[in-house]
Amino acid sequence: MANKTNYTINGKKYYRITKTIGRKLNENGVEIPVRKQFLGKNKKEAQEKYEEYMANQAHGLVSSKHYFGITADDWIYNFFIHDGRVKDSTKQLYILHWNNYLKKTDLYHMPLSEISAATIQNVYNELDAPLSAIKSINKLMKKFYRYLEHEGYARNITASLVVPKAIKSIDDEEDVIVTWTDDEINKIMSGFESADSRSRIRFLIILGYHTGARISELLALRYSDITDSGIRINKQVISRATFKQGEKNSYTLDLDTPKSKSSYRTIPINETVREELLRHRIWHVKEMKENGYESDFIFTTKTGGLCDQRNITRACRRYYERIGVEPKGFHTYRHTFGTTLCRNGISIQTASALLGHEDISVTAKYYVDIGLDQKQEAVDSLVRLPA
Repeated sequence: MANKTNYTINGKKYYRITKTIGRKLNENGVEIPVRKQFLGKNKKEAQEKYEEYMANQAHGLVSSKHYFGITADDWIYNFFIHDGRVKDSTKQLYILHWNNYLKKTDLYHMPLSEISAATIQNVYNELDAPLSAIKSINKLMKKFYRYLEHEGYARNITASLVVPKAIKSIDDEEDVIVTWTDDEINKIMSGFESADSRSRIRFLIILGYHTGARISELLALRYSDITDSGIRINKQVISRATFKQGEKNSYTLDLDTPKSKSSYRTIPINETVREELLRHRIWHVKEMKENGYESDFIFTTKTGGLCDQRNITRACRRYYERIGVEPKGFHTYRHTFGTTLCRNGISIQTASALLGHEDISVTAKYYVDIGLDQKQEAVDSLVRLPA
């Protein structure tokens, strides 16, 4: 019995069937069916190809020719890094964690046809990475699979994925943040008198300690941002990276909006800061004249450019080593500012507003440090049971 055919292409006869394989939104936002043709030597073979296709799609894949890593790199380079809805700093963070952790797993070399939600979840569960990194990877994964589904490469299988809960040891029941001790602060502040040539970081450190602002916020400050009301925080300096095939190629320093809406704030300043601002500006004006540049930015390089956080970190480290203080990150000034406020009885609402926290629970979790003596006093204050 001759095979029945109903379609001819390039002189060859096939049996063609057209099936609905899903639904999508058209340009007007209206949901419409997605139709696909399947060809075979006869109706039975065409039907078998359709059933195989749908089985693969149910498993999370449409085409077995696509590999996770190749497809992901192509999407990151051609689509994600050009997405104007995502801040550049967020893109950099996501891609950094993606490359440092996920890209080194077996998942990156697997065909999409072999990947299910369970496959990805197992990778998350076994990934030797900080919780924050896994969260970033998961967010990027969801965006990637939405793209795969939109293009018809795979079904979006990320709805059931969860970020593993961090496991704490018995000795790590309480969150601890790093702060400067009073002795260290005294050494840092008094050390400037014997290191006057380090004026570039002198005022930066003083501002960090007296305002609790993030270093990215401080490096974006202009002289016009300091008013009678205090320091207006309304921008930050970011490292804007350029990528090639998903890898960071180079970067430039640029201004961006603050971390969150609550980061927009005015921080009052004390007399010490005002005196140091005057001292810094006199030094800065002199340097600008000597080096032939003009800038309204408070912190600049020797040629007037924006300061790179990494260079500031190195300069601070050299200064700490020179005065005999164990080096700590610049964020330590922010931690010290926050904990000092809370220890001095400042309300948690006020501390949260000054720090620019989006959620007051962050202030409560990391900055309200109740000492052992205070805990003992609280317990001792409980009513004694009758004898």
